[in-house]
Amino acid sequence: MIDQAPQIFADDLTVGQVFLGQARRIGDDQFRAFADMTGDDHPIHYDDAYAARTRFGKRLAHGLLVMSMTALGATPISRQIEDAMVAFVEEGARFIKPVFVGDTLTSRFEVAAIDPKPARVSPWCGSMSASQMIEARSCSKGIIAIFCC
Repeated sequence: MIDQAPQIFADDLTVGQVFLGQARRIGDDQFRAFADMTGDDHPIHYDDAYAARTRFGKRLAHGLLVMSMTALGATPISRQIEDAMVAFVEEGARFIKPVFVGDTLTSRFEVAAIDPKPARVSPWCGSMSASQMIEARSCSKGIIAIFCC
């Protein structure tokens, strides 16, 4: 029998509480899978020579690929909020720094507010050097207060 993690509810959380996600490397395999799924095959993501001529100097990750890494459901903490989370209803982001092929991102989920209405989430993904790359906001109906990466 597998032990289940104890469930977390609003009463168990405090504003500012942080939960870390898993470090994930963004490489060519992820770039290709994302392009296959979405059709986004812009050369800034795949062509080293093209990307070298841009202001970034090298290949960039797709913005939506980076945003997908803010998915709370893809982290271990999601198993502890299964009984509290009802539905994901909103997402927004501001890209702070570029993410390049080969970068490793680690999600960080912070409780921004505890409100009996839809949760307010202030997530971000940072590199292994802890520099902030994306600031994302999510709302999950019924979760009462949660975070995202």
